[in-house]
Amino acid sequence: MTRLFFFTIVILFGELSLSAQDLIPNDSLTLVKLKLENPNKFPLEGQYLRIIDLETNSEFEVVTNEKGASDFLIPAKKVYKIIIENFYGKLMEVEMDLPDESNLTYEFDLTIGVSNELDISYKTNSYELDSSAYPNINQLLKWLNDNKKLSIEIRGHTDNIGSASSNLLLSKNRAESVRKYLIGKGVYPSRIISMGLGETMPIEDNGSDKGRAKNRRTEIIVKM
Repeated sequence: MTRLFFFTIVILFGELSLSAQDLIPNDSLTLVKLKLENPNKFPLEGQYLRIIDLETNSEFEVVTNEKGASDFLIPAKKVYKIIIENFYGKLMEVEMDLPDESNLTYEFDLTIGVSNELDISYKTNSYELDSSAYPNINQLLKWLNDNKKLSIEIRGHTDNIGSASSNLLLSKNRAESVRKYLIGKGVYPSRIISMGLGETMPIEDNGSDKGRAKNRRTEIIVKM
């Protein structure tokens, strides 16, 4: 199975771009180690966040990596608003009040009951999009048009009914069908990657109809 790992690009209010080894706090900068997970303790990968300085209204954006984490430097001793959103809109808004100490690494963990699943349907054993899928895909399309600096990875998943090889191919074709639709609507191909993971990453027990339905899903992972 091929996995694609994302590395956080740290942007300090649009001015400073740093690699991970350069993230050293000082008297004026605090290193924030942000982590997102769902209530089942799974990391939320590819989650887009806007971070706003409430004093100056300066804003920057980060995306979580495969561990649901994002590390970044921001001016110390301030209060920030963190807005978590995706193609369905604003998911959560929370304040982060940095302590008054300097040379600080501040860990900020959030548990949120959301997912990056694109709620769409396919015909049985087919990668042809069902007509009910288009409203949600068009919502994703609008979000991509409104946030042109972002790219996405579309991940297709299946349950375990059928052979592993056929499920892998089906998941690839389903993810690619969404990619082709978005490209056909004008999104640059370089902004969209599609991949199929078949039955390899279930989120529920495949032993029940309910669990298998949960595992047949399409996820959108955001990149910057």
